[in-house]
Amino acid sequence: MTVAAVVYHARTPWPAATALSGLYLGPAALVDTMGPHLPRFAFTLDDLAATSDDALRARPMAALPILVLWTLKHTRHEPDIIAALRGVVDLVCAAMRDRHGAEVMAAVFNYIREVGSALDLPRFGGHDGRD
Repeated sequence: MTVAAVVYHARTPWPAATALSGLYLGPAALVDTMGPHLPRFAFTLDDLAATSDDALRARPMAALPILVLWTLKHTRHEPDIIAALRGVVDLVCAAMRDRHGAEVMAAVFNYIREVGSALDLPRFGGHDGRD
């Protein structure tokens, strides 16, 4: 069994349908006629833009996946992601205690380094890891 899921992390809420049938282009009569022959499925949408940080933290999951979702939500849009990370230091500490925490945190910080819009690399120790 396969369940389709989309984690959306743009600045604005998801702008489209969550069912494939809502995305078909063409005259309504044609779509209706072809309907029985067109794939019809919906996907689960996790719209991080429409999810408050409090709601994200309240999810029944471990700190590590919550921190990953928080990182996806904020990294591309925060003017100072380093300052924003101070607000989730409890999640960082808890994530580091996870069995695979060190490896995942390395990936999280690599994502921040690669994607962050205004990242001050010297605050990560003066080495950007690109050479």
